[in-house]
Amino acid sequence: MTRAANRPRFAFSLRSLFVLIMMAACIVALAMILFSSGPLSVTIRNAGPDQLNDAILHVTGRSYPLGNISAGDSRTVAVNPTSESHLEIEFVDRSGNNSRLIVDCYFEAGYGGTIGVGIRDNKIENVHDRVLATSLDVFVHDTYLIIRWPAIIAALAILFALAAAFAWMFLRTRNGE
Repeated sequence: MTRAANRPRFAFSLRSLFVLIMMAACIVALAMILFSSGPLSVTIRNAGPDQLNDAILHVTGRSYPLGNISAGDSRTVAVNPTSESHLEIEFVDRSGNNSRLIVDCYFEAGYGGTIGVGIRDNKIENVHDRVLATSLDVFVHDTYLIIRWPAIIAALAILFALAAAFAWMFLRTRNGE
């Protein structure tokens, strides 16, 4: 009888198991790095000829003072609203009038990405919205669940790694290794 015939069908060494676990851990770590979006970053750019004085960025539940924004300058701030939100930019123009501009965008607490807003002559000139939802909101049997995307990606990576590990072990035992 050959040595391969005496070996159990799904035999594998501790070294093989260690390699598989490390591969799975690397895949999960990579997925977490690639797909976690981080904070929502908002940049306000003054594209006009006049300074925006005492600028304040408002989101639901929070305000972020930006100070004076000179012509051609910009300010960036990480925002975190308390619930569903959009942006409102408040400032004092060169005539001393208060202005409050509403930016057409949508995000929630925990979202990530970037929003860029250009302001010229007390009006919104452009909006670059690259917001990424970091959660999957679902209703299951009248229960509201929030599942974070990095957790979903990590779970899928683990399942993929396990499937690859079992396929690898199967092929090794089938080939008599």
